Order: sequence, then structure tokens, then C-alpha cells
Amino acid sequence: MAAIRIHGKKWQVRISRKGHKSIIKSFITKQDAERWARQVEVELDKGIYLNQNLAERTTFKELIERYMGEVTPTMRGAKPDLISCVELSSY
Repeated sequence: MAAIRIHGKKWQVRISRKGHKSIIKSFITKQDAERWARQVEVELDKGIYLNQNLAERTTFKELIERYMGEVTPTMRGAKPDLISCVELSSY
């Protein structure tokens, strides 16, 4: 069951389900909060909910650095690509 409350100047949704960690998110409008709560509850019921907190906090820089560290070394011509990326990152 979703609990929606005003928290400061935003609307906060807290969804608590047995067997799951509480899911909390804030919104500017109550309508957005209600819509998100319904969507997440449906996904939880179907068993398809994926927590996207980590994805929302990941920056583009972190993605590029991970790609350079994990994917680029496995590619042909990796050494020239990594050198040019290092040169660009110094700007």
C-alpha cells in the first residue's frame, strides 16, 4: 500500500510491501506521486519491478569511464582509442 504525504514543499510516496525494502520517492505534484505509486504497485504485483535508484544516480562520466575500463580493452584497436580518450579528458 502506498502512503502519500506532503514533505516540505514536495509530495513523498512510501510503498511498503512484505518481502521488499520500502520504496520512497518525492514529487512536485500530488498527481505525479499518485501516478508513480500506482505504476510501481502494479509492477510489484506482476513481479517485474526493478529499482532504478542506482541508475538515476549514475552520471554520464561514470558510464564512459566504466565503458573505457571494461569494453574498450576487449576491442581491436583499443590502445589508440584509450589514448585519444585520455587526451580529451584533460580538457
